[in-house]
Amino acid sequence: MKNIFKAAIIIFISFATYSIQAYECRDAVVLVHGNTTSPSSWDNTYEKLLDMGYDESEIFLPDWGSKWCASCNNHYG
Repeated sequence: MKNIFKAAIIIFISFATYSIQAYECRDAVVLVHGNTTSPSSWDNTYEKLLDMGYDESEIFLPDWGSKWCASCNNHYG
């Protein structure tokens, strides 16, 4: 009887741990600004994501391209 009880506890803990890990998994968010703009274009969205529980380390705001010369940016790569 003790062995069945121990096995049941181990199975329960395994499922509980799996559920917690599955809940904690979240996709990162990448906010890419448009041509000649900057990451600050996403300020409102960034704040909303933080309010929704995202951590700063889960939100990426890459900065790319010339801000003053759209035709100077490489649109082929």
